[in-house]
Amino acid sequence: MQNSELYRRGIVVPLTEASQMALKNNVVERGLEVEFCELPSEEIFLGLWDKGLFETINAQLGSMLDDYEEEIIENKKVPMLRTILKKFEKSSEIDFIERKIVLEIIRLCDVAIKLNRSLFFIL
Repeated sequence: MQNSELYRRGIVVPLTEASQMALKNNVVERGLEVEFCELPSEEIFLGLWDKGLFETINAQLGSMLDDYEEEIIENKKVPMLRTILKKFEKSSEIDFIERKIVLEIIRLCDVAIKLNRSLFFIL
């Protein structure tokens, strides 16, 4: 099974080295040890997209977050991602559900930082 089949429209932090390697190799099974934040609807994804979240992340991290793409934010860039998300959460006109999603991604950043892991955006 591929990442996009199991984690479509979500952000994943692997909790073990084995899980990280499986995600990097795009060969996963349901038994992986991960934490997962699902973007619960297309509407929420598009709302965050239209408000510039992914564009801001791409510009500042040199990433390529985009619709129907998978992107790895390497562990050394996760603290910068967390900073971007905190600024976005505080300064943007996002609704309650969008804010809740951003806060969950910030929590995943904290887990990734603690475990020295990458974040996988599977959009």
